[in-house]
Amino acid sequence: MADLVNDDCVDDAIDAEVQSCLSFDTPKSFFLFAGAGSGKTRSLVKAIDFLRSADDPRMKNRHWLQVRGKKVAVITFTNAARDEIIDRTKQDPLVVVNTIHSFSWLLIRDHQSDIRTWLKIELEEAIREMQQAQAARKRTDTKIFADTERSIASKQERFKLLDEIPEFIYSPTGDNTSNDSLSHGEVLKIMSSFLLKKPTIQRILVDAFPVLLIDESQDTNRHLLESLLEVQSKHGDIFSLGLFGDTMQKIYADGHPDLGKKGFVPDTWAKPAKKMNHRSRSRIIHLVNKIRSEADDHKQQPRSDKTGGCARLFVVDRRKHTQPLVVENSVRQKMADTTGDADWVSEELEVDKPVKTLILEHHMAAARMGFSEVFDPLYLVANDTFRTNLLEGSLPGLRFFCVDVAELVDAIAQDDEFAIARIVQDKSPILDQQALEAAGDKQREILENAKSAVNEFRQLLKAKEDPTLIELLEVVAFNRLFQIPRSLGPFVDGQTDEIKEDDEPDVADAKSEIAAWRAALGAPLSQARKYYSYVTGRSGFDTHQGVKGLEFPRVMVVINDDEARGFLFSYDKLFGAKEKSKRDLENEAAGLDSALDRTRRLLYVTASRAEESLAIVAYTDDPQAVKATAIKNGLFAEVEIEVIA
Repeated sequence: MADLVNDDCVDDAIDAEVQSCLSFDTPKSFFLFAGAGSGKTRSLVKAIDFLRSADDPRMKNRHWLQVRGKKVAVITFTNAARDEIIDRTKQDPLVVVNTIHSFSWLLIRDHQSDIRTWLKIELEEAIREMQQAQAARKRTDTKIFADTERSIASKQERFKLLDEIPEFIYSPTGDNTSNDSLSHGEVLKIMSSFLLKKPTIQRILVDAFPVLLIDESQDTNRHLLESLLEVQSKHGDIFSLGLFGDTMQKIYADGHPDLGKKGFVPDTWAKPAKKMNHRSRSRIIHLVNKIRSEADDHKQQPRSDKTGGCARLFVVDRRKHTQPLVVENSVRQKMADTTGDADWVSEELEVDKPVKTLILEHHMAAARMGFSEVFDPLYLVANDTFRTNLLEGSLPGLRFFCVDVAELVDAIAQDDEFAIARIVQDKSPILDQQALEAAGDKQREILENAKSAVNEFRQLLKAKEDPTLIELLEVVAFNRLFQIPRSLGPFVDGQTDEIKEDDEPDVADAKSEIAAWRAALGAPLSQARKYYSYVTGRSGFDTHQGVKGLEFPRVMVVINDDEARGFLFSYDKLFGAKEKSKRDLENEAAGLDSALDRTRRLLYVTASRAEESLAIVAYTDDPQAVKATAIKNGLFAEVEIEVIA
């Protein structure tokens, strides 16, 4: 079991080491390892307080910042984390806390001419690549060919309009669908490019913010992280870059894969490591230490008042048990009996959620909640940033249906004419202020057009109880009810009977954004609603992304490769029920991220959410192999494992 210590404040020395790096005279950059439950946010806030405190007798940091007109910058991964840090630092004006997208826009927004030039180069390259792909296709009568042609035309039209746009705009929380707006991905790409290629931007950053602290650095966009490291290497005498994170908790694909590897963080940096886990009881800490032991040598220790705890493994023969909810309810009862904790089977389960159920792959949520048709094809897209946005719920193409379209559908279903009028007035280009002003005495005609557009939309809802996304898109686009996101532009023009279904689209086509959207648009609106409920945390299920940084007294982790259908993960391999594939072995030999590495990280993140008791429910075709591997690897003792055959 994890060794108990009486010194629960052992990490105070680590916080002091971080603060020693934050000298304006001799700045030093650092990477702080902070594992699950270690108090990472507390250390981040203490570092900020050290810089902003008016009472610090050593360096008078606040005065130094004030007289020079400089500030401390903090990049967070989520809006919730941003708000928490702003609150805990008393909304201090000397501390600028932003998400990565907001911070990037803050630095690039005044460089409009450079943004225009970058977009021209980017669009030209994208158009060239798509045209080359089109030229290589054997057939020109397929939907993928037609969709790609429209996508090329859309990009060419955007290219032509670039010189007519007086100012580019961006909203970190919006969908950015207008011609003058930048997408979330473009903002990050522009920021990374500018930092690498434009010394002026580098100088603006280090002069304005002599200290930049990055929370959850393991999931920070890899290209932006590389560019910031480049800035630090050139300006390390006046600029301190502080990374806070834990490579074992990397859960997004566009985070940098080499952050934890030897040599990526320069040897001149400080590399303090926190030892404590203040969250979990000792049995659970022992388990998560074992889970990560094959990835690195970091070990945590529990608080002196956190002895005991319960961890159990339930191995289920999925060939015999085809009703997972029945199995999982029985596990709750078994955990209640084992721990003596009645909240494992509380009647208030749906209201208070005393048991947090975590599933380890999004396909499982899609299958259980019923949104596979909209989710599965989009998850196949071979673009890490696209996939991250999908999992965060920030893809403009899906938000268009889940927010704008769904809101109008609901208002019509409720016969709420006031809400309908408000939605159209706020969001429809028909009633754009400039359009109304230009109409002059013909404004009544425009209002009639808006009314007609709503009626067309209403007719579709009368004809189809649950219309598909493509049906909704076509009506909205034809009647100009809402601004259409650029990603959906290729699907709104007229189609002809000559365009045929793709018999066997090649692998590259299947993983392209255009092919993925074409497939997803065939799903009904109800599935998009379920997807959005899931990614915004309003469903009965959570995954590793949804509970990042959170903790719960009782946790049940459900793993099932059959339900997950994920090519990126394999719990059967991790637990010895299946052999490693040739590709797994090749990736391991080359030091590349493998399916087992990703799987191990997901298990670590979910298991480490538990404070008091943890149940892992593993569905497999080979229960005895899973049990034997769990015992052999020291994850569970035999008495802690129950096979449900």
